[in-house]
Amino acid sequence: MNTSLLPMLVVALAFVVSAMAQGPGAHCRPGVNCRLPYCRCWDDPSRPGNFSNEATPQIVSVTFSQAINNHTLKMYMPLFEYLVNPNDCPAKGTFFAQGLDTDVDSLRYLYREGHEVALTSSDGRIPKGKRQWADSLYEAYQKLKVAGIKLQEVSGARAPSLNLGGDDELQAEAELGMIYEASCVIPLDAVNGKGQMLWPYTYDYLKNTPRCELGKVPNQTFNGMWQFLIPEMALGPHRCSTLSGCSPYINTTADAFILLYNSFIRHYHNGRAPMTLFIDAQWLSRPVQRQGLRQFLEVLSRFEDTWLVRMDQALAWVRRPVPMYKTVRFLPWECSKEAKMNYAKYNKRR
Repeated sequence: MNTSLLPMLVVALAFVVSAMAQGPGAHCRPGVNCRLPYCRCWDDPSRPGNFSNEATPQIVSVTFSQAINNHTLKMYMPLFEYLVNPNDCPAKGTFFAQGLDTDVDSLRYLYREGHEVALTSSDGRIPKGKRQWADSLYEAYQKLKVAGIKLQEVSGARAPSLNLGGDDELQAEAELGMIYEASCVIPLDAVNGKGQMLWPYTYDYLKNTPRCELGKVPNQTFNGMWQFLIPEMALGPHRCSTLSGCSPYINTTADAFILLYNSFIRHYHNGRAPMTLFIDAQWLSRPVQRQGLRQFLEVLSRFEDTWLVRMDQALAWVRRPVPMYKTVRFLPWECSKEAKMNYAKYNKRR
């Protein structure tokens, strides 16, 4: 045997073994073949950083989809007024902006105010096939580009109506440089081996990953692509995939508040996985629902261990976690001194 070929054979064998170990049927093993900050197993029983419940900040991300314009901003922006995080920085949200009916000035305003602007389909419809997904997301991005938002500043995407698009969607997002997806609705009782709410995970490994209630999950791996989860909501015996899905059962502001607060408590006492709120114009069109949501956010802003942050900020902590006592100086959650001075007087924790 020609010994000069041995190094090449070793490299080739290592490549094959690595590919087999990370294929769709491979097992994800926390800390062995999957480690932060780039990979996390869906069933990892530990919190990021291996922190206790009390040492883990409760993250809540308020997110919006559909068109962003003067009309919708009038409904969205009052929700954030005077809401302050424990570090005196104002609460911020994530806006998945479609191209249709979105105006550039509104995008500029959100960006200037420190909110996250992310992607969804250009017209609010569910694309069919990889080509439509790629064209739709790219078209939506063009509107952001006109608003002065660079592609490298856009890190996430969401499918219309939370209808996850499987391989076609994630491939299109990966090609645009996205690192997280935020459409997966999971059953209320979806938990890890410790009976805790599921944390975001990556698609480096697919074996036994949770099925989403709407749409389809990928069949191929996407290394470093994070999936944020949206657990079902519950009001009494009723379960809903979205807040708006529970609207038929909401008659008062108290009903809306209880729906939201019960979901929060499930996260807070069962592992403190990030809570992602999916808000649409339909939900905010009813005064009792809008008021219930605002009351809920006001209550959260009084918690010393709860943070109202954008999804990219949430992911920053999941990837590089710090314990509770360090969160007030966690750089991705910081803001300008001017913002702190303007909002410190509204911090009700003092």
